[in-house]
Amino acid sequence: MAISEAQLEIWAKQGPTAQFTATYDMLSGALNDSSSPYYLKDFKVFLHGSYKNDTNVYGDSDVDVVIRLDEIFYTDLYFLSDEEKKRYDAQRSPGDYSLDDFKTGVLGWLTKKYGSDVQPGNKAVFIKGSGARRNADVLICAKLRRYYSFPQYGSPAYVDGICFWPSGGGDRIENFPERHSENCTAKHQDTDA
Repeated sequence: MAISEAQLEIWAKQGPTAQFTATYDMLSGALNDSSSPYYLKDFKVFLHGSYKNDTNVYGDSDVDVVIRLDEIFYTDLYFLSDEEKKRYDAQRSPGDYSLDDFKTGVLGWLTKKYGSDVQPGNKAVFIKGSGARRNADVLICAKLRRYYSFPQYGSPAYVDGICFWPSGGGDRIENFPERHSENCTAKHQDTDA
């Protein structure tokens, strides 16, 4: 099936951004509110997806927001040797706050703020648009560190990402949205796009 020139023109242009900006500002303000039950924890709120990457967001895209718990982190030790894993384990200390605690607090807070517009999903929390607010997905996750080395002396090498478990069960899902955004920006700069 051929795609018309008119459709390609529509897809080639970024749609209006004022409503998505207002949505992100609204959600970010709510998630960062000092009255929230998790406010004293270490966390970060940021955009993800098409709006973050300045890709095609024509017309009907929802706003993807991430709230990442940084109070604790999960690890990927796949690239470490057995000796490096032992060094990591010797220096590791358990956290006293869990991702489940954080998810409960964030979901309760979003429900308090937006009522029945909040619909928990398997991976993200959907918030139905209303007025100036667009539809949004809020991903509640924790920091992930993928280690590449854990030397006896000096600093370990790792990349920060995010991780979460689907609410219906299943394997941990990992992603590296900040690295992805950096790579997209570098690609745009290299190609003048």
